[in-house]
Amino acid sequence: MTFLAWVDYSNMMLCVSKTDTGFICEKYIGGSKVYGAIKECSTIDALREFLLSFHNSPEIYIEELISNLSQ
Repeated sequence: MTFLAWVDYSNMMLCVSKTDTGFICEKYIGGSKVYGAIKECSTIDALREFLLSFHNSPEIYIEELISNLSQ
């Protein structure tokens, strides 16, 4: 697994990593990992959709991240 980015939302952060089969997102609140709060995404499109699905998501940052991953 390779760390890619932190995505900072108003009430949580997601750690985004690359795996052999796609991507994994792990949820953190107050600097602590929320165990069991893991989302696996098999494609870049699925990752984009998941990251943008939260209220007040940092859209510009997410779009830049997805753009960099697509290159």
